[in-house]
Amino acid sequence: GPLREGKQYTFEGGVRVPTLAMWKGKIAPGQVYEDLATQMDWFPTFCKIVGAEIPQDRAIDGRDLSTVLFENGTREGKEFLYFMGADQRAYQEEGWKVKRPFGGYQGSPGMKAVAPHDTLLFNLKSDPGETQNLAKENPEKLAQMMRAMDLAVQQLGPLPESKIVRSPSDNSHYEYLKQKRQKGEN
Repeated sequence: GPLREGKQYTFEGGVRVPTLAMWKGKIAPGQVYEDLATQMDWFPTFCKIVGAEIPQDRAIDGRDLSTVLFENGTREGKEFLYFMGADQRAYQEEGWKVKRPFGGYQGSPGMKAVAPHDTLLFNLKSDPGETQNLAKENPEKLAQMMRAMDLAVQQLGPLPESKIVRSPSDNSHYEYLKQKRQKGEN
């Protein structure tokens, strides 16, 4: 589609996935919600639906989506931090998105190559494909977004250590793609 790049990147093509929800008699058919939500939102949403207590001894990143599902409402909070592994890369607020500079990636069997870029600023409402860097034309907005991103990261506090656990089966998709490419299939 029109979204830039793909999975494992913090451009919209790497993070946006449409979602469908159906619950006869509970969710009105035909609703369309255009704003973003995250996978992390399902935990507090399911807790609310079943009346479960959300743990208070830790931060919960998600937001309850029950007003979106049952009342055609909106998700609380319009800010999103984008991470690539443990590396914080971008921030979105009210349809504006800022991305930190990126050194590029030459590609691998599981990740496409992406060119390096400087700091980027996008208006996702008018440019969901992230094709027009507005950083030079909007220095005040860029500075405001950078401050908001840095504050949001600071408010997270110390993050837990990243854990990467690998097993031989983790590479099975790489082997599949390698064989497919050798045969000339797309």
